[in-house]
Amino acid sequence: MAIPQYALRVPRQRLVKIVCRGSCRGGQTYYAEVCRDNWSKTEDALKTELYATCLRCGYQAHDNYNWLRA
Repeated sequence: MAIPQYALRVPRQRLVKIVCRGSCRGGQTYYAEVCRDNWSKTEDALKTELYATCLRCGYQAHDNYNWLRA
């Protein structure tokens, strides 16, 4: 699947898909940028200040166990 235009500027190692709970349409999957490289689904996102920012609306997701690498 091709990466949409709004996500092309993000380095591939930081690009993930999230279910956006911000102002995007509810329940839809959008591309987001993770705040750092080399993250793991098993680490506690709140303790390590790990988040992904929706590239459409700016919502910050802290539920890294639900992210899909792009």
